[in-house]
Amino acid sequence: RVEFRVINNDQLRLTEIQNGNVDLMRAPTSLLSTITEEGGLTLQQSLELEAERYDTFNSSFIGFNTEELDRPLRRAISRALDRSELVNVITYGAGQPTLGTVPRGMGYPVLTPENWQDLNLARELVQKSSYTPGQSPPVELLVHGQKNTRRLGELVSQQLSEVGISVAIDQLEYNTVVQRMVSGNTEAFALSLEYVYSAPAPILFDVFHSSKTPAPNFWRYESPSVDSMLIRLRSRANQSRSNELARKIEQSVARDA
Repeated sequence: RVEFRVINNDQLRLTEIQNGNVDLMRAPTSLLSTITEEGGLTLQQSLELEAERYDTFNSSFIGFNTEELDRPLRRAISRALDRSELVNVITYGAGQPTLGTVPRGMGYPVLTPENWQDLNLARELVQKSSYTPGQSPPVELLVHGQKNTRRLGELVSQQLSEVGISVAIDQLEYNTVVQRMVSGNTEAFALSLEYVYSAPAPILFDVFHSSKTPAPNFWRYESPSVDSMLIRLRSRANQSRSNELARKIEQSVARDA
């Protein structure tokens, strides 16, 4: 039989597999930098552990409550962030930055953020927003104890200070963060989603169609044009045409931040 054991402590989980009490485990994030591209371990090789890298259906991101943060401010934040730095620090180099929501691993040409960061444009967008540097209250960013979100929040705060945006990090229990997201009592939050779908269409429909508010459309995003494209996407049978429309949807959402 197959037995699944829940071991939350990274070091204990590693010790258990070293002692032969566990046959297979998902490597702790802190170990990812020690796994070579060939699947070997640069740490404690004598233990005869083998590792394999593989793409997963999950993504981590900063989410906005679109009813609380206006579009110019959201766009300013999006344009100010250095996603490559965030990914390298948070995933120890194992993750890859994307601009869209659909994760890698499903044969879909994901949106990548090349040339997306633009600090000058971000500063211009701040001036067009309702946010006034030095006068407006800091943007509240909710973090929790999972997926290294506290560190993510700190990095985001540092990067946004370059364009005059102040961030107040509020660390709460994970369930409390989710409750506030669902109720709309938040401005921004750090979150990770592990998708059960293996194609873009159901992911995009669930997280961006207005009928899915407040969950899993936690951002309360509403766009008639995107809603229309999402309906069409669900009926597309041709894979290449479906991917083309999915990318168009992601591009629209990225522009709205």
